[in-house]
Amino acid sequence: MVAHTLFLDMKRLAYSAAEVSAMIGIPYQTVLAEIRAKRLIARRIGREYRIHRDIIEDYLKCPDQKKDLESITIRKATPGSCFVKTAAE
Repeated sequence: MVAHTLFLDMKRLAYSAAEVSAMIGIPYQTVLAEIRAKRLIARRIGREYRIHRDIIEDYLKCPDQKKDLESITIRKATPGSCFVKTAAE
């Protein structure tokens, strides 16, 4: 597996699928396919997906490993809230 050096702006919570595609060097359609396959968790806002920076980092650690979806709870979005919390947090 290729090690990725990712420079995330720590002030930003989420990135678009196009931004993630450019950051990690994979095609945009691959990012969308990973979202649809539930290997990359994203929130759809309008016509775009937003991916939390922590999710991007976790995905890069093991993108080909299936995520244990039972260990992830998605909270209802409220103004100022985060997208996803894991059971471990």
